[in-house]
Order: sequence, then structure tokens, then C-alpha cells
Amino acid sequence: MTKGKKRQRSAYDTAVHVLSLRDHGTEELRRKLAGKGYDYDEIDEVIVRLSELNYLNDNRVARQLVHSMFRRRKGLEAVRRWLYSHGFARELIEEISHDEEYAEQELSVCQEAKERLTGTREKLWIRLKRRGFRQQTIAKVLIVDGD
Repeated sequence: MTKGKKRQRSAYDTAVHVLSLRDHGTEELRRKLAGKGYDYDEIDEVIVRLSELNYLNDNRVARQLVHSMFRRRKGLEAVRRWLYSHGFARELIEEISHDEEYAEQELSVCQEAKERLTGTREKLWIRLKRRGFRQQTIAKVLIVDGD
């Protein structure tokens, strides 16, 4: 190799490197590889191979995101928006949105978030809505507390 020339990584090697840093969704990885100038057909092959090896798994990434957002006191609507903006399949987004276990966890997280906030019932509603909690969840938290 001559001085000044870098060895070109394959799309597969680049994708594995990107995934070693953190999990990515399929479309996010696809955009990163395209941004590095890889051919779309090659990218598609890499996506299929990584999916077969379970290195790339949108379901896993989406569910990790739910838990991450809950730790940051964000609601399921915030999760929906993020997943949608990052190209996740609508079916997966709907599945997560309607998961009863996540709905229960969201209620608990919303309660925790509410306890850290101050203000009138209207201001609490607005603040919780901004944090991505669904209206029915906010209503349950504010009505149960009698605020």
C-alpha cells in the first residue's frame, strides 16, 4: 500500500464496524452505507446477510429504544415518532404501540415523570405531552392523583 492511500473497506466490513459501535435499524444502516458511496445492490446484499446472522434486527433495536426512552422518562408517542422518522416498518411501530406490557410501563414512567414536575393540571398535561406520553396515559395519571 502506498503512502497517502487508504485501503477501502468492503460494505460488509463497514457495516459490521458501524454495528459494533451500537445497534442500528435497517434503514439507518442503509443510509449510512449509501452516504459512504457503496452501491445499492451491494448494500442490499449486506443487509440480507447481516439480518440472517441476526447482527441487524429492527425488532431488537426498536425494543431497546423503548426501554431507553422509558429510562429518560419519555412516552410511547415519542418512541413512535423516533421509529417512524428512522424508517422502521409501520407494522413494527404499531405492534409496539399496542403492546399492553409497554402501556403498563408507560403509565408507571408517566407517574414518575409527573412527580418530578410542578404546575397546574394544564401545565402538567402539556409537559407530559411534550415528553411523548399518550393522552390516555396522561389522563390516567392526572385523574388518579386527583390533580
